[in-house]
Amino acid sequence: MVNTTYNQILNLTHTQLATFDYIFIDECHALTSDLNFRSETIANLIFHLIEFIAQCPDAKTSIIFMSGTPNVETLIIPKIMEEYSIGDLFHQIVVTKEYTESPTINLVHLDTIDNSKRYNVVMNQIKQYLKQGRKSLCIFNYKEKMDVLHRDIQAKLGKKIKVGLFYSGSTGACTDNILSSKFGDYDVVLTTNYFINGININKDGLAEDDIKAGKTSTQKYGVVIDLGNKYSHISAIDTIQATNRFRNRLCETTVFFPKIFKPDEERSNRKFHYGHTSKTLLGINRYNFHLLSQSENIAPNQILDEEVVAKKIHGLDEFRKNPLSISLNDIKAKSIKEQNEVKVKNMTNTESRIYEDWFYSLDGYYYISKDAGFNIDIKHTELGEQLKEISEDQLELENKIIKTLIEDEKNIYAIISKLDKEYKINIQASNKVIEPTNTEVGNFSIVKVQNSICKIEGDFHSSHERAINKLFRCYFKLKYYYDYDKALEIIKNLIHSEINFTPTKRKSYLKNITSYVRACNNIGKGKNLKALNYTLGLDYLAENNLGVFKVKKTTWTSYTITNPKIVRNIKDMWAQQQFQQIKFNLNSSVQKNDWAAGLKSPKDNYKEKKIPFDNLYGSPKKTYIHKSEKDSYQKYFSNEAQIKSDDIEDLENQLNQVSKYTPLSYTKNGKLKNLESIIIPKIIESPKLLLPLEIHENEYSEPEQVSIKDVDLEVDMHIDRINTKLTTHHKKSIKTNNPYLELICNYSMNKLKNRDLAGLLEYIDQLIDSPKLVTVFDVKPMLLILKNELDKICQIFSIAFKAMEFKTYNNLMKHQVSPFKKEIFFCDEGFKFESLLQKSTSRIVNKNDIYNTLIKNSKLFIKTKKIRPRSSSGNRQTVSSTSSYIKKCYIALNEKNELICADFSKSKFCAYICKYAYKNAPFRLKNGVIPIKIENRGMYNSSSFSKGYLFKESTHKTVDNYTFKEYEVDIYDYVNYYKSL
Repeated sequence: MVNTTYNQILNLTHTQLATFDYIFIDECHALTSDLNFRSETIANLIFHLIEFIAQCPDAKTSIIFMSGTPNVETLIIPKIMEEYSIGDLFHQIVVTKEYTESPTINLVHLDTIDNSKRYNVVMNQIKQYLKQGRKSLCIFNYKEKMDVLHRDIQAKLGKKIKVGLFYSGSTGACTDNILSSKFGDYDVVLTTNYFINGININKDGLAEDDIKAGKTSTQKYGVVIDLGNKYSHISAIDTIQATNRFRNRLCETTVFFPKIFKPDEERSNRKFHYGHTSKTLLGINRYNFHLLSQSENIAPNQILDEEVVAKKIHGLDEFRKNPLSISLNDIKAKSIKEQNEVKVKNMTNTESRIYEDWFYSLDGYYYISKDAGFNIDIKHTELGEQLKEISEDQLELENKIIKTLIEDEKNIYAIISKLDKEYKINIQASNKVIEPTNTEVGNFSIVKVQNSICKIEGDFHSSHERAINKLFRCYFKLKYYYDYDKALEIIKNLIHSEINFTPTKRKSYLKNITSYVRACNNIGKGKNLKALNYTLGLDYLAENNLGVFKVKKTTWTSYTITNPKIVRNIKDMWAQQQFQQIKFNLNSSVQKNDWAAGLKSPKDNYKEKKIPFDNLYGSPKKTYIHKSEKDSYQKYFSNEAQIKSDDIEDLENQLNQVSKYTPLSYTKNGKLKNLESIIIPKIIESPKLLLPLEIHENEYSEPEQVSIKDVDLEVDMHIDRINTKLTTHHKKSIKTNNPYLELICNYSMNKLKNRDLAGLLEYIDQLIDSPKLVTVFDVKPMLLILKNELDKICQIFSIAFKAMEFKTYNNLMKHQVSPFKKEIFFCDEGFKFESLLQKSTSRIVNKNDIYNTLIKNSKLFIKTKKIRPRSSSGNRQTVSSTSSYIKKCYIALNEKNELICADFSKSKFCAYICKYAYKNAPFRLKNGVIPIKIENRGMYNSSSFSKGYLFKESTHKTVDNYTFKEYEVDIYDYVNYYKSL
């Protein structure tokens, strides 16, 4: 007998499979339920086994798919077997078993959409099961929220209730217990879908001798699921499977359904939403027969505007990097696998559409449970008693634990430092701290070392185990990149309340730490090279005023493209350059003479022909591509539109990995919603972070040779060409006495002098969009000529990206250095965290400058003989010259600390600032984002600016490139100054 996984079966040849009497595929319903995230493996498995049956008809091997809750795979596999003409070999056997015990499932309508009330009912159900002596299982697909639920259970139901967590990647005693078929001394286990397959709970309360004697556990269990919670999307099949994990069948399951009669928000005249009600109660269709019966009347629900999935282009990146690394046979094999995958997905989706809502409906739950032999009880429940609330903020509890561990430097650091680096640590609670809101932590010691795993125990509440283990995994990473002291220094400052190391600082200390570690990991990996080259290209464009706005801060770098047209052009030219690279590398790799002409002798020719095709052309033995193969490669990689679309999608996925990426987007009404922006968090430099990436020497072939000097030359030539056109029209403006034409020429030539091609393009586009100006002054011919020349800026984008590809290739393959640009991804050398604590050093504004600006903008006080401010009651009162009367005014400074506005009126002040920023440097926020610039709208609306941005402290609300202050003016001093002028 051999136990193996789905993946490992694919490594067995048909000959090897024929040596087995039986192949059992257990939990085969997962072939359907897991298809979304394991489609390639599942499709390959199905076709591998079916091809084996078809090609080895004499084999005596029987393949048996087993499931306690069969899914639509029982409809799909026979159809595929029919295509191989072996459909007669498929037999469905339904085994009816009699049990002394049958699980009970309670299908409960919970008539509320209030999450807190639903949560309260779930907690009461767990409480009820515990009173009945049942160990409880709560399925909840959100690991971070499990910690909160853990604390709530012990705070609301009892401090001595022992709660465990079980999910993919979990460690500790609870996980060890479940994998060894028991709950042990855990009263409640919080789990994800990970529990549903491959788990057998049958040893609780049994000693080893009892197990050997074949005794059955008498422990009772309860399963709780709330389908009204967005993190508990559990189908009826999954619920039956979870219940059946308890092999003694002494299990009762309670499933809370969403509010059935939900109000129809779109149609207020309706009392409830019919569509929602039919989904919750009956599903889209109702079937009062066996779930998977072969009925000719069953038809899948039609999907309007069904998305057409484009055929994958396989081997694209490998071929683009080096055409010699992949053969036509490799591509063909991958294409066949994809065809199989698509076929299985399409067939599964078609069949599943019949049942997709039914699986989650009250009706579906009833009939599937009935089919599984469960006792069923359908009922309605009241909200029940309200349990006490935890007064402490849950996130704050976790933050206190993290802060204590970091700032107090508990003895766990000394323990860890003595361990070999090969050891993995697992930190668990000693169970001495039972108060859920207790944030004490300490007394760590090693309790067990086995199989390179070191178990460390400490005194803290068990609900913090997951967070503490995550913290120290991050610490280990940082200790590797830096030394012990530096790693601790970094972590301490990442949680410092007054330090915003990144523009996207969060309230969770743990998330700030993991974000930093993720940035470190990204630097050392070559899988995001597309995003790297694209960013390097943007950096060049920003430095040369070519449509990209760059902001370089101490701890982050941002790139924003404020012109939607330029966004599209840049993306298109990047994708165009990627596509052109395919053709360039193919031509560079083709042997001009046909392969037969290169053979030494007829004898050698005969030997070469006898070698299998895979060995002759497959990687890594290829040294060139044969001329006769070129057309086949060109044809396969000919779909330019799809290749460019796939590349842009891949690029955006990578940008999301290495940065805070916000793509250009529009509202449903077609209005601009977000500008394209990339914010890259910087990290502190370490010698271990800029090591050369591990690239095999045959992985890359040399791309087109384009240098930065070539790009500079192209920019200069472009500017010269436009200047020549402008000079001609400037002479014409003088000759014809056309002042507007001269004005445009002078402004444009000044833009070119500053090498601001993108700014000039935006200016010309704005003029062309103003038809009155164009026609009245007869400047349209010149504008169209300039626009035509400026549109050729795309050539610069293309050649810039080619230069970055070539530079990266040289760094990787020739110079053996990291391609990452230090100034983009790393803090400056000698960076100190203390520098982030320093307050703004903006200069003190001269009082007379403020007075002069106030006089210019406001007539308040300067023309009155007597100063009569209003009292608190609203009546005016006269202030004597000996009294001090202070009034607040508002002042604004630009990035150069120049005073640009002062006014007593807040509304007038905001109106002026919005107009000023619209015409000059646009607003930029402290988180690196540049808001959309639309006159008198959004942030540029004075009312919105006053309410949402003036004197705000959060990074996503605070303006970074302007300074706003309140200034107290002594009115008598101010009036006397005015009179002295």
